Amino acid sequence: MVANIQVSGEQFQWMVESLKAINAQKDQILEDNRETLQSEIKRLSNRLSQLYEYKLDGIITQDFYLKKAAEGKERIEALNEKLKRFEDASNNQMELGLLILEFAKNAPMLFEQLPSHEQGKFLRILLSKCELKDGKLCPTYKKPFDALAEGAKNENNYPLLDNFRKALLECETFPARDIRSFQSGIRA
Repeated sequence: MVANIQVSGEQFQWMVESLKAINAQKDQILEDNRETLQSEIKRLSNRLSQLYEYKLDGIITQDFYLKKAAEGKERIEALNEKLKRFEDASNNQMELGLLILEFAKNAPMLFEQLPSHEQGKFLRILLSKCELKDGKLCPTYKKPFDALAEGAKNENNYPLLDNFRKALLECETFPARDIRSFQSGIRA
């Protein structure tokens, strides 16, 4: 069951290199988005400065200035938050992908070294459920381990990488802390 998610050393290397290449492309897209957002923030800041000048010159009323200044500041804050989300998402996905691949590569060895009560915790990270059908244990893996279990059977790595990448995008609340604790506990 645990061995089903194990990626070979060759698959691991290929997927790590592919994730790094994908991340480099995403970094370029992020840089383009960053420049666009920063340009928009600068444009709005300049407008706020101009608006202030108009208020000082008596061209606009205090009330109009306060209303437009609040709108502009709100828009700048939203753009800054969007920029931060882009950066965090890119970094987190790459880090999570590498952590999970390392975990999957070593999963059988890690599992064997654990005491039985810890093996249950380990399996709860991997599995959403496990059923007995016709005397056979049928595990249902959580994302992204489902993609690894399916892809590890396949000789062609491209579907494995694509499915793994998609699964990474879908697993927003992944217990990375739990994986780190198993990995560090074994190494210690």
